[in-house]
Amino acid sequence: MDIASFLSRSATRHPGRTAAVDGRRSLTYAELDERVGRLASGLLGLGLRPGDRVVDLQHNALEYLETDLAMARAGLVRVAVNTRLQLADWSFIAADCGARGLVYGGGYAEVAAELADGVDGLDVLLGVPDGPGRRYEDVVAAGAHWRPGRRPAPDDLVSLNYSSGTTGRPKGCMRSHRNRFASMRDILVSLMEQPLGPDDVWLHAGPMTHASGLFVFPHVVAGATQVILPRFDPELALRAVTEHAVTGTVWVPTMVERVLAAPGLARTDLGSLRRVTYAGAPMAPDRIRAAAAALGGRLTQFYGMVEAIPPLAVLTQADHAAALAGDRPERLASAGRAVLGCDLAVLDEEGHPAAPGEVGDLVVSGDHVMAGYWGRPDETGKALADGELRTGDLAWTDEQGCVTIVDRRSDMIIRGGYNVYPREVEDVIAELPAVEEVAVIGVPDVEWGQVVAAYVVARPGTTVDPEDVAGHCRVRLAGFKLPRRVEVTAALPRSSTGKISRTLLRRQLSEQGG
Repeated sequence: MDIASFLSRSATRHPGRTAAVDGRRSLTYAELDERVGRLASGLLGLGLRPGDRVVDLQHNALEYLETDLAMARAGLVRVAVNTRLQLADWSFIAADCGARGLVYGGGYAEVAAELADGVDGLDVLLGVPDGPGRRYEDVVAAGAHWRPGRRPAPDDLVSLNYSSGTTGRPKGCMRSHRNRFASMRDILVSLMEQPLGPDDVWLHAGPMTHASGLFVFPHVVAGATQVILPRFDPELALRAVTEHAVTGTVWVPTMVERVLAAPGLARTDLGSLRRVTYAGAPMAPDRIRAAAAALGGRLTQFYGMVEAIPPLAVLTQADHAAALAGDRPERLASAGRAVLGCDLAVLDEEGHPAAPGEVGDLVVSGDHVMAGYWGRPDETGKALADGELRTGDLAWTDEQGCVTIVDRRSDMIIRGGYNVYPREVEDVIAELPAVEEVAVIGVPDVEWGQVVAAYVVARPGTTVDPEDVAGHCRVRLAGFKLPRRVEVTAALPRSSTGKISRTLLRRQLSEQGG
């Protein structure tokens, strides 16, 4: 289960095939294997040791793929961070995990300098192309074409993937080589209805820090080509499908909506495209129907979370086709069936298996479940019991094992595939002197799935200008966390204990048609 060893296999079997291309250059499998070996050797040559945490702050690029593979080969623990966060977030993560290294991409030289100054022990820096520390290409050139003498064990950590609880405080989910192998295996076995092979071409159109990055290793195993776009743009994505004869890609529902609205869709030859996977947020059945009609019935869906590496459940192309044809149409709202390597169970309030159709708590067990939260044994104990993960999702199953997620126990907002935690936004808005109380919830949106809405009560004798709230948030929050609706109200609904209730607020707005 040393996942990085699969690159060497493919380099032996398909040395001259194109492994990856990002618009600037391309690499064959032989070239990629050599560069990954040199980078792994170079990282260890800088004083890093297996088990050390290394923050990875890069946009999509060939170097991102190389870093993913090289850190796994070297036994380092990769901490890939969302580029849409801010310095305070990256600083917290680096300090929380005790990071010793940082690989950063273009445009992040100043951030790298601030992180190095502000985080104790962060002393190994690699810049793409340059900046504080060592140049990425110099480290690759100085390294040996190396394969480790001691291969990582299945339960060795391969990454920390930061999530947040209902308070918004980031927590590092510990993923092992076993977890990553399980994800790779179940993408190949459960999600790909047609086997992957060397003729396949995968398009990384969305951030590789998120769903798209899960598909790196499966396509390496298959000896397939990976096309990497620097950012998502619907016209660029459609052009890449034609130019590279793309056979598969993954988009969050927001990306699907933008592709459907793109003028270039009508001009794009989708003949090579076998699968469009959507994930990361719920997608309304009527939008699934529209996407299926426009994209030619190539849809698959998977369900997962940071605490249990996706895919946990898959709604296949065959499931989509049957539901669209009128056979169990309610399954368009389903997450699908559990994959080979995990078990999904819905439990009632007493912890017993719920009957088909009965709503209960969804728990996950198997090789996809994280080892726990880094440095947080109490939080780990709350989330895990006897290897089972309490997802916080409410769900029900049908008699054939399809799981439908009803709601989340937490109040998390999913905007365009990104998680937004209301408390974090509320705390920022509450910094304004005129704000007495604030509640933040997600409201439905066709393009983004949900958008952030803030409801504010002004202090007596003052007024709150929604534009002031929006402006303050723009300074303090990442773009995807910004409230798209700010409304001033006389009072906020409260529970029987006197606490502001987001549940009651959502209910009121629903009744009012808001």
